[in-house]
Amino acid sequence: MSYQERTYHGLQRRAARPVARKANRWGRVQPIVIADPDEWHPSRILVETPASGPTQREDAKVLREIAELADGGFGWGHNGSSTSRTAAVVLADALDLDLEAVEFGGIRDGDPLGDLREDFCAEVLTDLCDEWRLNRRALVRWAAGWYHQRGITDAPPLLRDPRWVESV
Repeated sequence: MSYQERTYHGLQRRAARPVARKANRWGRVQPIVIADPDEWHPSRILVETPASGPTQREDAKVLREIAELADGGFGWGHNGSSTSRTAAVVLADALDLDLEAVEFGGIRDGDPLGDLREDFCAEVLTDLCDEWRLNRRALVRWAAGWYHQRGITDAPPLLRDPRWVESV
């Protein structure tokens, strides 16, 4: 298992990529997003190389985009089915889990993945604005704390991997 740091970048109700770049009065090139405010844009989640600070994030490399699930799109800033889908895809990706296990977790007795997903919705995603970034390390630490608080020892393999545990 090879741990790779990455950043999850959520964009809601607007174009996810700039349509143009223009230099500001200090000569810095800045993205320009031209969008009709009445035009609907689906929410998107991009997986990017980690970069700290607004200037470094301008040039962050998009590794991939997480595809919407068949049963609907993504959402955050509230607690609903679209937020639950967002939690499922982000947690599955960050924790190296099967998406279906997280998406449908909690259906079987003794399966904590449904509670993990819904607590992530309530504790993290409901507080996010239209655009956000979360790095993988923070998500994995949150999940490790969640399992520890509840005394659940059957955590996902990544959280039991000594190489990852020693790196935090």
